[in-house]
Amino acid sequence: MPRTKNLGLRRKRINFGDLQRYIAIPMGSLLVVFIVAQFVVLDLAGIHGPEITSLRNEQEELKLEIELKRAEMNELTKSQDVKTYATTDLGYKATSVKVIKIVDAQDQNSITAQN
Repeated sequence: MPRTKNLGLRRKRINFGDLQRYIAIPMGSLLVVFIVAQFVVLDLAGIHGPEITSLRNEQEELKLEIELKRAEMNELTKSQDVKTYATTDLGYKATSVKVIKIVDAQDQNSITAQN
């Protein structure tokens, strides 16, 4: 069998104690940073929690009000409904409309000449 050449590569023995130390210290540090970040986030959420809840409640009330206004707009689609709403709810007085036709003297002459 042919003999393999040693290319200068040596096998190193892995010392698991050193490996654990090199991994455990960074992982422990990351864990501590993560826990501190969680406490900061929870603290901020606790401070702003009631304000957020109040804003969400106000948002829900506004959504409900918008839906009621949309339903009211859909009811007032006909002109008679608008007229009724204006007279009863807004207090406007219903008036009758009279059409007055104004004819110039020149138009009157041309109309009589055509007849």
